[in-house]
Amino acid sequence: MLMIWRGYGWATLIVFGITWVACLLAMQGIMDAEYYKVNEWPKTIGLIGAAMATGLFGYYLNYKKRAIHVNGETGVTTKSPSHTMFFIPVQYWAIIIPLFFTWAHMKSAETDAKELVLLEAPVSGDRYLVDYSKLLNDYDDKYKYGAVEVSKVSGTNIVVLYSRQASTKKSGARTDLRNGAMDKLDYFDGSGEYTISELIQFKESNAIFAVTRSL
Repeated sequence: MLMIWRGYGWATLIVFGITWVACLLAMQGIMDAEYYKVNEWPKTIGLIGAAMATGLFGYYLNYKKRAIHVNGETGVTTKSPSHTMFFIPVQYWAIIIPLFFTWAHMKSAETDAKELVLLEAPVSGDRYLVDYSKLLNDYDDKYKYGAVEVSKVSGTNIVVLYSRQASTKKSGARTDLRNGAMDKLDYFDGSGEYTISELIQFKESNAIFAVTRSL
């Protein structure tokens, strides 16, 4: 998407991003690493800090620094155009960006809940997009994103088939799933066995990053 801005509107995402990263690094520096990983509030504080910085940046540009012009003949006072990104004044992005992140987080949590239900009751044909470097020992850390397919379910034990190929990015596995490449007979080869509890642990560690089931 082509970014459209006026004035210093181009700097909006830079100000937000730098402040957010700085807040997150500060939080990581003052608290236990494990505590930071499992709690959301430090990230929320970082988001609030970045929003405040963006709001102040927009206020400075569009209220404190904005030029005022007085017509010498009519005496009419006008202001220079406001600084905008996608035609929206910079200060309003202090609200829009956090709202977007909140919506994305809620959608992610909803997806995780649905996928957890599928993991708790697997059926033959389920497919999991995986990070093999977290799933298997001594796996190539570069070409690590692939898929497994549930071959057999016996009580709490699950037999899966491994994909014969892997990608450097998650998008590679997602593309194979979306375009039907995984439906080819030779896409999966070799097998492994796990328990349902192990699958859930893989999901929690992001070794499994997506779960799908054909209708």
